[in-house]
Amino acid sequence: MSQDTLNVEANSLELGADATTATRAELITQNRKLSRYQSIFDHINLGFFEQDLSELRAYLARLRHDGVVDIRAYASDKPSFPDDCLNMIRTVDVNDACVRLMGANSKNDLIGPTRFRPPHSYRLGAIAALFEGQQMITGKTTLEGIDGRELVVLFTAILDWEDRVDRDRLIFSIIDITDQERTNERLLKTQEALAKANRVATIGALSASIAHELNQPLGALLMDAQTTQRWLGVEQPNIAKASEALDRVVSNARRAADIVRSVRDRVVNNRARTSSVDPVRLVRETATLLERELARYNARIKVEAPDIAPPVDADPGELQQVILNLIVNGLQSMAAGGRSVVPVIDVQITQLNDDMARISVRDRGPGIAKDQAGSLFDPFYTTKPDGMGMGLAICRSTIESYGGEIEAFNHPEGGAIFQVTLPIFDSSNNTLNSH
Repeated sequence: MSQDTLNVEANSLELGADATTATRAELITQNRKLSRYQSIFDHINLGFFEQDLSELRAYLARLRHDGVVDIRAYASDKPSFPDDCLNMIRTVDVNDACVRLMGANSKNDLIGPTRFRPPHSYRLGAIAALFEGQQMITGKTTLEGIDGRELVVLFTAILDWEDRVDRDRLIFSIIDITDQERTNERLLKTQEALAKANRVATIGALSASIAHELNQPLGALLMDAQTTQRWLGVEQPNIAKASEALDRVVSNARRAADIVRSVRDRVVNNRARTSSVDPVRLVRETATLLERELARYNARIKVEAPDIAPPVDADPGELQQVILNLIVNGLQSMAAGGRSVVPVIDVQITQLNDDMARISVRDRGPGIAKDQAGSLFDPFYTTKPDGMGMGLAICRSTIESYGGEIEAFNHPEGGAIFQVTLPIFDSSNNTLNSH
């Protein structure tokens, strides 16, 4: 409301013959204050307008006089009721910020029958608030600007129900948050896209993990099955050799089944199935499973362990797969290093304290390059031409699920060493554990 408008309005008021000069001066002073406050609203881009509710107020008063108590029930069979009420409201003034926000050319575009029409879902609620005499209404809604733009606004409506006609006004303010809402929508869409990409990546990583884990036992199973066929297909079948190969087929088939079960438990039940595991026995069984790889690389495994090793708390199938991955990696590293010495994998089992034990796997290869050290356990990171980059990532995930830790570094005398630290099994708690 401009200063000129306020002055004209003050001078045109019918104050009556008995109005004092002081009364006129007080009214002009109040108008000047309102003008000053309004200019502040302009500077902070707060749309401010004033609406005349006298016609609507009189209509609602008649409804109350006729016995209407629940305005929502009254309007339930009158679809046009909210719009009819809005048509009784007139806008008498707006500030410059409101003109800008609504895309108007001037105040005249907004003064008259109200153009501030919230969505249908809001209209009856607003009329009900007026009917019930609420002094303030706040919320978020959408408005259509003069230029056709849809605005998202935060609004505050302050109602004054005094009997004096010149105070029968609704003071309405709006803040345009359209850009913020669009930004939020874009952010939400981006988050949804990222969530979808993350799900796809998770499925991809899980698929790669399963493929990597099953590759070794299925490959060994196929080779042993073919070996069995050869032993039985000769003129004089070697039953003993064929029986040994079939034992390995059974062992690798069980290991493949254990891998599938383990993945199912982690994905479906979100838990690791742990029990008491003898690490020495597990390492020796793993060495037996790797007979072909050891023969292929002309290598051997040297196990160093105490006479009585403490049992660790782990899933035997998963832990065996971890040790197998570390040993196979060591064998491949030594083969790639081109060393002339006989390759040896040192596996050491030690008890650190009453709570933790350690399994160390050391190779005699070229060691870990400095630029690889920080990425060894990252999914899909690999230095092998045909590698998937999932082996060490799976090892770390598995060990950490038991409350353990895995780390890698170069041995002072050459080669790389991988240390797996695991909790010692607590015999007082031998139920199914979830980590």
